[in-house]
Amino acid sequence: MIRIVLVGDTLSGKSTLFDSLLYNQSFESFCTTISPTFGIYLDKYILYDTPSDRRWRTFANPYIKVADAAIVLFDAEEGGEGVEEWKNYVKDTNGKNIPMLVVANVKNKFKHEKQPNVLYINCKEDVHDKLQPFLTSLQSDPKISIGLVDYLLLLLPSVEDVSDRMGQLQIPGCLQQ
Repeated sequence: MIRIVLVGDTLSGKSTLFDSLLYNQSFESFCTTISPTFGIYLDKYILYDTPSDRRWRTFANPYIKVADAAIVLFDAEEGGEGVEEWKNYVKDTNGKNIPMLVVANVKNKFKHEKQPNVLYINCKEDVHDKLQPFLTSLQSDPKISIGLVDYLLLLLPSVEDVSDRMGQLQIPGCLQQ
């Protein structure tokens, strides 16, 4: 299976793209993603939806480390200022030069100044056909083969990651109910 990690700034549309691909619908989310989620797409791809907020980013690192490819999202209205930072973060965390697709999430139908090498889509609409050229170009790395338990342990944060963050822990308002 080919592992694809979704990264990008907060509210860029990562979870919306994830839901559109896996469930053919999007859910109106009122809370930012704080823990990674994964799902199987087309029996060939594992998609990882990751948090982007710096205080939760440590939890995304194990998913970025094992990724075979990345989709870097940004909000077309906000511009893609953070794209290069995310591309560098993925490259540094993953340690390999994996394929990356830059996607601008077009939420409204106004004119955008289009940048080269960027796919402009509305993550709430049918995205399957638009992502297909990128997906079919990917190949899994057959040299990577670890057991299920080792893989699950890789995805869990280390004790140091959690203990370092305990003093900075702030629970979002939507979870304080």
